[in-house]
Amino acid sequence: MPKVEYWTQRPTAEWAATLRSIKRFHNERMIHRTNLYIHATRVQPLALFIGGQCSQMEYQVDMSTVERRSLHHDDPEVETTDIPSPVKRAMTAEQKEQLRNREMDAATRLASRFTTLPRETYLLDQERGTLKESVEDQIVDIADKLDGLCETLHELRCGNETFWYVLENYRAIFLDLAQYPMYGNLNITVPSKEDVEEMPRVDIGMLSDGREDEFWKSVYDSSLPWFYSLWMDITTNGGLFRTLGKSILLFPGWESELIKAQSAKEARRISDRDIALEEMMLGAI
Repeated sequence: MPKVEYWTQRPTAEWAATLRSIKRFHNERMIHRTNLYIHATRVQPLALFIGGQCSQMEYQVDMSTVERRSLHHDDPEVETTDIPSPVKRAMTAEQKEQLRNREMDAATRLASRFTTLPRETYLLDQERGTLKESVEDQIVDIADKLDGLCETLHELRCGNETFWYVLENYRAIFLDLAQYPMYGNLNITVPSKEDVEEMPRVDIGMLSDGREDEFWKSVYDSSLPWFYSLWMDITTNGGLFRTLGKSILLFPGWESELIKAQSAKEARRISDRDIALEEMMLGAI
């Protein structure tokens, strides 16, 4: 029987629904609250991009493994919950081993519910993924942390001052990632506080004032770090928040405000049209 490649396999509807119900940064106030589904579906293309870069550096990368493990890397958190990175770093070797055992117990129960992959493949992916010994798992780990860093930068740009200390946590996290052989060639640097303060702020008031072009130009400013720009491009092209076309793509927490801004813009357009029609009719009398 011919081998069935991974891209013909799919996570189940239960996987998607369950991950959508689990909030990211659940202990923090967040303007643009995301969930584990958004995280997983954004980590996958980030990991595939980094995997492509590593392949060009002559690393031997199994992209199918990267594709699978990046999408399912957080599945056990459905049962174990998301443990903050500072807490994980403070764990003893025994505590880390206990956590890995809990994660594998969870994966064993979730295998038949979350994927159409062969059970043995899914469980092997989960087991190997926690060890982070292979180049594929190190790529997934970098992509995983990169999504969190970019979410943090996005919150700060949008005015969420509570994420300054989260940024400092990511500074420590990325120092740990520097142990991976490929990391130094990826040109990923956690911006300093001063660097973030110099990034263009994302001010929704521009939309309410009718300055839509200025608003989107600030969102996608060319001076932003390459990995953050890539993260936004993945979000945009993936349509992860697509409910009102372009206006909702990166701002789930501002949906009501963006709807109002869109409505106000439409009202202005209709008003301008009616005025023009009225003037035309008066001119014809």
